[in-house]
Amino acid sequence: MAEPMGSREGYTPSAVGTNAALALAKLCYEMLLTDGAKSKVASDSKKGNLKKQKITQPNI
Repeated sequence: MAEPMGSREGYTPSAVGTNAALALAKLCYEMLLTDGAKSKVASDSKKGNLKKQKITQPNI
């Protein structure tokens, strides 16, 4: 995991995730669990659909 510049030398504290970042990561993870398999099927069949879009957009 990348650390902020100066943290190894003791000039700055280690990086900590913000509540907003952690909430967004949790939402993306839950969307992946909910729609991931359907998105994979849509991707393999070369068809675009809402499930594929719901997975692609948060992961860009």
